[in-house]
Amino acid sequence: MVAKLPFAASAEDRYEIKDASIENLVIRIGSRSKTFTLLARFGASPNPSRRPIGKFPTVSTAEARAIADHWNEQVRLGVDPAIEEARRRDEEVLRRRSTFASVMEDYIA
Repeated sequence: MVAKLPFAASAEDRYEIKDASIENLVIRIGSRSKTFTLLARFGASPNPSRRPIGKFPTVSTAEARAIADHWNEQVRLGVDPAIEEARRRDEEVLRRRSTFASVMEDYIA
């Protein structure tokens, strides 16, 4: 169904369609892309904001729903999914840099 949705005529004409399964998951249709987005109150913010999940067709509807479920669970636990993802990426970079060769390069420099 997402593939059949027409692109917006211009950037100002973009529109959103809510998912039938997850109430705060929307697909945002612009003039050049279709992006799955989660609308929620993240962290301590009193106002809801949009967080992109991924662009269609790179991210399928089923994948977007799975990610939205996971993010909604994190929000319920008081965790901001974007901050958690950034922390996870930082840990991965640190893990990759913690090889003997990289430690020696840092020491020599």
